[in-house]
Amino acid sequence: MNLVDILKIVRSHIVSILLVPVLLGAVVTFLTSDSPMNYTTKTKIYTGLASGYSIESQQNSSFNFFAINNAFDNLINLITARSTIEETGLRLYALHLIQEKPELPIMTMRSMQEVKQITPPDVMELVDKNSLEKTYQNLLEYKNKDEANFVYKLINLNHPHYSFKAISGIKARRIASSDMIEITFDSDDPAICYQTVNILVHTFIKSFASLKENQTDAVVKYFEKQLEIAHEKLQGAERKLLNFNQDNKIINYYEQTKHIASEKEKFELERQTVMLNYAAAESVITNLESNMGARVKLKLQGNNIVDLRKKLSEVNEKIALRKFNSESLDSTDTETTESLQLQAEILKSQMQQTIDSLHFYENTKEGLRVDDIINNWLQNVIAFEEAKAKLTALEIRRGELEETIKHFAPLGANLKKIEREIDVFEREYLSLLHSLGLAKLKQQDIELSSNIKIVDPPVLPISPQPSKRKFLIVAAVFAGFILTLGIVLLLHFFDTTLQNTFRTEKTTGLQSLGNYPRISDHSKKGAAQERMKDIATASIINNIFKFSCMSENDQYKIGIISNFKEEGKSLIAEAIKTRLDLSKGEKTDNSKNKTFIIIEYPSLIGNPLPKGLECHHDLLCIVVRADRGWEEADRRMLEIIQKVSNETPIGFILNYVKSDYMNDFIGPVPAERSAIRRFVKRIALLRFFQKFELKQN
Repeated sequence: MNLVDILKIVRSHIVSILLVPVLLGAVVTFLTSDSPMNYTTKTKIYTGLASGYSIESQQNSSFNFFAINNAFDNLINLITARSTIEETGLRLYALHLIQEKPELPIMTMRSMQEVKQITPPDVMELVDKNSLEKTYQNLLEYKNKDEANFVYKLINLNHPHYSFKAISGIKARRIASSDMIEITFDSDDPAICYQTVNILVHTFIKSFASLKENQTDAVVKYFEKQLEIAHEKLQGAERKLLNFNQDNKIINYYEQTKHIASEKEKFELERQTVMLNYAAAESVITNLESNMGARVKLKLQGNNIVDLRKKLSEVNEKIALRKFNSESLDSTDTETTESLQLQAEILKSQMQQTIDSLHFYENTKEGLRVDDIINNWLQNVIAFEEAKAKLTALEIRRGELEETIKHFAPLGANLKKIEREIDVFEREYLSLLHSLGLAKLKQQDIELSSNIKIVDPPVLPISPQPSKRKFLIVAAVFAGFILTLGIVLLLHFFDTTLQNTFRTEKTTGLQSLGNYPRISDHSKKGAAQERMKDIATASIINNIFKFSCMSENDQYKIGIISNFKEEGKSLIAEAIKTRLDLSKGEKTDNSKNKTFIIIEYPSLIGNPLPKGLECHHDLLCIVVRADRGWEEADRRMLEIIQKVSNETPIGFILNYVKSDYMNDFIGPVPAERSAIRRFVKRIALLRFFQKFELKQN
């Protein structure tokens, strides 16, 4: 099937192809005649989610595009959430209820009349003319009582202005990859269109801010509580350390222990030195006394010298105790180290005077002067008494140091335990303090990021949007045209009638002898149709001549048959006879020294085979109408004819053929064609440069 065939099909069904779109367009025109006007308003809000300033954006310069897209999705879902839309519808209804008269941009007269008409008295009692918020809260409480009240049905059913279904038509989208969100809404009332968007935006901003703040409030409160507990633990541990230090007289344990160790080391060195001095003095005294006579010894052991020596020992002991900061000192003793040293010097002087008063002038047996020995002995006695006193004080100090070490030794483990406990509590406190700081930082960041701004407020639409009525009508006409054309082509494609020569040859397996046109009663086409019949008859005769040339008989017998009645045998036989100028009676003729005999038989199916059909024929012509299909009975009868006719050539003549299919045999169908039609045909056949027009005599 080429383009020309398609155009022929379209031309044959042009009435249906044009009528159906016109009817559809008329129906759509009628149905949309009373369609309401549509008003649109929009607003743009700035979110700052992508590039806005925040604390986190200062800390982290990179952007997480997935997180940003997720944030915008959450924002848009919150705008179109059922809770947001229901609150918007209820607040819009409350706003209209408190109005005393219609006033733009709040509501129109039509809206006020509708509200007063549909609102029952018990709902009107909930209205507080002085407070929109109070009215809204009353309506909300009334709505939530049950599912059968008027307000609940108003919001959840099909009201064109206040219902969830109506307001859910709102559209929210992110503008490209910016921080802006555009909200658009359509309505049949300009005031309701404006107020719906205005109320929804403020409702959404409030819900978004509340949602964001609630995300961190619980976290902040948790860390504040835990921080308070950790602070109490830390203070308890610090009080425990303070009490421990006070009970054990600890200022700085580690410095004190270091000082004690240093004092112990110094003490040992001092003790070693004093013991050496003590031993040396004692040895010298013993040696000197061995060189003294008995009389000298006796004088030196007098009561006065012994008493002075004893007093000197006591004073030296006090001096030594003060030197080593001994704790065994009498707290009532108010003598200072300087006064004690003065006393010691006085005692030494008295001892020297006492010894000098004894007048030792003799010499020892070794020849040494006794005075010199006595003076030397006195000096060593003084040194001995000082060393002895120091040893006594050092022993006392040694005991004190050992008691101090014994006291401090076990305190270290307990102090470490308390300090570890404080360290754990302190780290816990600092960790919670850090977490609280992060939570408050996040809270502050969310407060900054949730501060959505309306940059393009909605405006009251004063003119409706262009109607879609024209578009719908054009779409209906176009759809009707395409649908009708498609159905026509589809029906033609699946049509199993014979229609033309090509289909008939393919279906029957016979060779075509020609086509005979379908004759119309249209007067304007009479001459053209007669001409087409003559040309078709001539074409059939030419095909018969082709077969007759293969026969050497002087008489060429042609059988005209058909399977059913009214196939057009007589019409075609008469046309052939007339064209060949056959005589009446036997329907014979003589052409070019050959006699043609045309025999017409009755319809074969439903009747016995006619006598003479089995006789020898030179050609059998089966006449078949183009507007019927090839049945199984046709096939079987053809098999019978082929067996009976003894291999006589059999062809078919396709009768009642549409003029569009006649050109398969006769060439251009005789008709008056406009220049446009001829041009379209050349384009469809891709004969762009054809100039010669085919004509017939």
